[in-house]
Amino acid sequence: MQVTQSLAKFIYLVLTFIGFNFFVQEPSNSDISLWKVTSSAGGEIYFLNNIEENRTNQIYQDLLDKTEVLVFEMDFEAFEQSYSELIQNKGLSSEGEDIKNDLSPEIYQKLEEQSTALGLPLEAVKNLRPWFIAVVLQAHEIQNSIDTSFTTNEQLFYETKKTNNEIKYLETAEFQINLFADMSKEKQLTYLTYILNHPSYFQKLNEIILVKENQNLVDRELSNFPNALYQDLVAQRNKHWLPQIKKFIHQQESALVILNPGHLHGAEGLLTLLEKEGYQVEPQKI
Repeated sequence: MQVTQSLAKFIYLVLTFIGFNFFVQEPSNSDISLWKVTSSAGGEIYFLNNIEENRTNQIYQDLLDKTEVLVFEMDFEAFEQSYSELIQNKGLSSEGEDIKNDLSPEIYQKLEEQSTALGLPLEAVKNLRPWFIAVVLQAHEIQNSIDTSFTTNEQLFYETKKTNNEIKYLETAEFQINLFADMSKEKQLTYLTYILNHPSYFQKLNEIILVKENQNLVDRELSNFPNALYQDLVAQRNKHWLPQIKKFIHQQESALVILNPGHLHGAEGLLTLLEKEGYQVEPQKI
């Protein structure tokens, strides 16, 4: 299967959607977009939710003007250049392997139905690794249901490239690919099975975020996302980023971190992790 750059870009969006899954399950934080974190020595950093309405807010624009360092999840330009090759190397099954041998007849039938409905011949996906089949299916769904909220981080990145701010990154394209590729086969199959059993997952998540108040739908549609996948794709990444975040807090230059809000909130979000280590976390009006 030929992997295009446009398809490769959706891997970042898949991770973004999964992060939003857990953000909408934290309704008490949904109306707060900007946070200030301060150390006992006086170092500070700001965190901004990468949601669409912040891009035109004057307070946000003022914050950009006085911030010396902007921190993004990843380098989108490097992402464009390297993802296709990385996916080709890590997304294809060994010769002779067929996903049919790893799925129950019921789940395999769902794969056949959903890939056909998306215009993907089964022959084009059955020799891919389970994680990559799941991403391919999700990528095609995102194309049909995506809201601008989910692309804001990339838009902000290219806008701020035109400014004088120094830009730094929390992870590489290869790191993001390996989040999926290094999963055990059992976890990859759990991920694929979940996606096949929730064929309109992103559409429903998008609806929840646009409505902003539908807790019944949240509980019914999102609360059963496999915890092991949440740990690999969200929680462990937060812990991986924590040492870098702490360095930004203690450096002389002021820093603004722009992230998917799913990484900030909850028991294993960055704000909670920093608070547990003694940093002061304060919501800001925006």
